[in-house]
Amino acid sequence: MGRLGSGLMATTIVCVLGIATFAGCTADGTTGDVAATEPEDTPSVGLPPPSSSDDDDDDTERDAGSSKKDAGKSDAGKDAGPPPPTPGDACTDLDKIVEAKCGACGKHSTVCLADGDGQGVWSDYGTCTGQTVGGCIPGETVTEACGNCGTRVRVCSQYCALSSPVCSGQPADSCPPGTIDFTAAGCSTVGEFRARTCKADCSHNPFSACAPPPTTINIAPTKDSLSSTIVVLTSTRTLPKLTGTCPNPTASTTINTPYQYVQVKNTLAQTATVSIYNGLAPGGVAFPTTLVSYVGAVAPTTEAARKACDKGTNSFGTASLTGDSRYASLDGTRKVTIPAGGTVSVFVAARNAYDATKPADSTGPIRLIVKTETLE
Repeated sequence: MGRLGSGLMATTIVCVLGIATFAGCTADGTTGDVAATEPEDTPSVGLPPPSSSDDDDDDTERDAGSSKKDAGKSDAGKDAGPPPPTPGDACTDLDKIVEAKCGACGKHSTVCLADGDGQGVWSDYGTCTGQTVGGCIPGETVTEACGNCGTRVRVCSQYCALSSPVCSGQPADSCPPGTIDFTAAGCSTVGEFRARTCKADCSHNPFSACAPPPTTINIAPTKDSLSSTIVVLTSTRTLPKLTGTCPNPTASTTINTPYQYVQVKNTLAQTATVSIYNGLAPGGVAFPTTLVSYVGAVAPTTEAARKACDKGTNSFGTASLTGDSRYASLDGTRKVTIPAGGTVSVFVAARNAYDATKPADSTGPIRLIVKTETLE
């Protein structure tokens, strides 16, 4: 009993020392000090067994990583799938039908048929169906003109749509070829402006002498480009105000407003859709305007002809285009279509009758701007 008690006492002391040693290690975070205080004859059973959790964790992570990699490979293989059959190649599963992608995100199919010897071969593919309307073939590239003498390369995506990269290569201080820039600088006569035309290389010619602005302009040759002129409305040239919607608007019997006609030409070999709108002119002030378009180069001269309009008589505009909601615009559902080589006549007018006490409400210079929206 005495020996047993002594043995139990020794074991207890050893265990306590083992626990103290383990606690000391975790308390000061250093293994050197702990080793120095650990009894040499401390039984290993009194200490926690060497931990293999790190190794186990590593193994687990490695296994998980391998699983993830394997899973990734498996998924990728499933996504990619085997290459589609080539017509004429041998096949073993007679009457099996296989689909393959074609054209602009379309599909066509081949079938495994028996040849004269009873061996299976893949047939030719059938018609490509279900293609995206107006789509492109994935991977193809299209180089097109953009901006002012710039270019961009559009790449067809896997969804059969062309990318829209930024236009590059435009010269500094560029302009749309054939357009005219105006300034009243140095002109002493009201209604006269200096003009400079834009050359084919998208650079400007020098400013001209002062003169009245042209009443005929050409549309810009590239999508989203602009051309413009200045329209000067005066109190000495008025017509009955048009209200309502084209065709067959109503001509007022009491209100006459200042006006002018401008011919807008499409000199290109493509049909163009354009937005036409007013904007602030050099030296001008904003006032309410009206726009009406007519098919052809001949401006209407009778009331019946004026009512046979194509688009317009709206008394509002899109401020993001015009810069001021008082200016009229023919855009959105009111865009104007001009055939290749065609011309439209645009009626530009004040919305208010001339008032000698407030001339700036209906007379003065305003800009007429034409934006090329589409070319087909």
